[in-house]
Amino acid sequence: ESKKESSYFVWKFSKSPEIAIKIVSHKIGNEVGGKLEDYGRARVTYSVVFNPLHKLGEPILRIYHLQGKIYILLDNLLLS
Repeated sequence: ESKKESSYFVWKFSKSPEIAIKIVSHKIGNEVGGKLEDYGRARVTYSVVFNPLHKLGEPILRIYHLQGKIYILLDNLLLS
């Protein structure tokens, strides 16, 4: 993977980030579907979606954990 194709974090630290945090705004940004696919390809361990304005419905906070090649929504909201 070339420097141009990798994220700054991967280039700088030689590893994927352990967590990605997305704050949902009033703009449409495909916070769950497409973003999780991107993060999965980058091997980001946790993806957190903070939804303070309820644009995605409930809950306000969603934490996904990468297991294998798919993200699982955690129900206990604790990171290990």
